Amino acid sequence: MTSRLARWGQMLGRSGDYVRQEMNKTRQVLDPTAIQKTKLLHRFRSEKDVEKWTHGSDESFGGLSTSKLELAMDGRGMRFHGDLRLGVKPEYEGIFRGGFAGIKTRARPTLFGNLAENLSMYEYLGLRVKVGKPPCIRDAWYINLRTKTMDPNHVWQHRLFLRSTDGEFEDAVVRLDDFGYTASGNMVETIDEMEMESIEMLGVSLLGGNAGLQGPYELTIDEIWATNDPTATPRRN
Repeated sequence: MTSRLARWGQMLGRSGDYVRQEMNKTRQVLDPTAIQKTKLLHRFRSEKDVEKWTHGSDESFGGLSTSKLELAMDGRGMRFHGDLRLGVKPEYEGIFRGGFAGIKTRARPTLFGNLAENLSMYEYLGLRVKVGKPPCIRDAWYINLRTKTMDPNHVWQHRLFLRSTDGEFEDAVVRLDDFGYTASGNMVETIDEMEMESIEMLGVSLLGGNAGLQGPYELTIDEIWATNDPTATPRRN
């Protein structure tokens, strides 16, 4: 009974967030100066911040890859790590190929439907991340976005290019207009534009299958934000 009441209370809280979000949309249309220069979407400083996300790998479908998601030991960042394997269990050989692991935001149900982020007023998405030192895989990382009206197996996707080789944090900023549409992992030509006012899921995935990559991996995400200035970052503490 206690957990049921807690879940109900959480839904009511998110419903209040939904109403405030809709009011902010109207306010921003009427007064463009009300738009934040940089909108902080996620900052990972506690277990509660990490619990807003979920993780998985091809292990759920008969693959051999593993995944784990936790708060970084120093309390700054969400650490996603495991072992990526291209192989699968014998009974699944020839049916599908391994080499997948990923994380994504959990659904946030309200009395009015799932809560979504409105990024329609922004041009860029930024992530402060660090990839594990060699031999950890540093290539084949992707950013994923899904809107309310999309098929669950479809995402808007952009390569997450990582420059640092010393295991330090770096800022990766990508244009929202540059995301490509993918269906079940395959790029699809489309004339549709992303419905940026209803981003329901944000995720990061490691796709080693097409690149033939396997081995240990580790990615720590400190912050995620939206902005109109590619050089701007959230105020950090």
